[in-house]
Amino acid sequence: MPSFVNKPIFMFYLVGISSFLIGCLYYPVFPWYILGDVKESEIGSWGFLSMVGGAASIVGATAINLASVRVQKALLLLSFVGLALLILAQVPALFSWLFYGGVFTRHWMPWPVLGTAIGMALHVWLGLAALTTMVSAGKALRGGIEPGFKLSRRGWLSFAGVLLLVLGALWGWEVYQNRHWIASISPADEAVNVPLNAVVSVTWKGSYDSMGMKIDYADDPHLPTPGTTAGSQYGISFTPEQPYLPGRKVVVTVEAGRRSHTFAFTTAQQ
Repeated sequence: MPSFVNKPIFMFYLVGISSFLIGCLYYPVFPWYILGDVKESEIGSWGFLSMVGGAASIVGATAINLASVRVQKALLLLSFVGLALLILAQVPALFSWLFYGGVFTRHWMPWPVLGTAIGMALHVWLGLAALTTMVSAGKALRGGIEPGFKLSRRGWLSFAGVLLLVLGALWGWEVYQNRHWIASISPADEAVNVPLNAVVSVTWKGSYDSMGMKIDYADDPHLPTPGTTAGSQYGISFTPEQPYLPGRKVVVTVEAGRRSHTFAFTTAQQ
């Protein structure tokens, strides 16, 4: 095993500095912004989070140097969560570079293939560095570097239990949000005798940047329902261009962000 694996503090500094510098390449305010004219907010957010994560890793590595053995063990355990998230964060970035190639770097890169290679290499490096740091931290907690760092079986079980509780709480909160993110809908779910020219509107709690609405007849989803859709961060509406078919059940599916909600109503008889 390479010698640097026996130096978890060094690896934390390496990952932190790498994450911070790569984040700078994706933050549009810097002159070395890698994607030139592309200024999507999601890319800037990724760069900002990468810089914050890198700074946190550097601060954590410094804290390990100054803390007691018990605190050092806790920080090493906590690092597993952060490093795992860092590795997962490289997957969509790699997919984007693989899917779009070097098309965004053509204005400064002579060959798109070279731009793609540079972009992918950055994220492969960060993922491998984070994985190596996890191995190094795990080796330290098993006592493979210094016996004093060895974590007892009870400590490992406690960490696993706390981690499961946190994941369970996050899952439960997500389930709750999926069931309670809608503030109001019109017409009401399972409403009957709805006017044939009724406007469908949905408002939700909070704000979302991406949204969509689909209007279908329950017995014939392929039958078109022409109309105009309008939306804002807080809701969306549909105004039919011609009356709905009478006595039919209409299914409405609305999406905002990663959330989705479906309800239905029945139109009035002609």
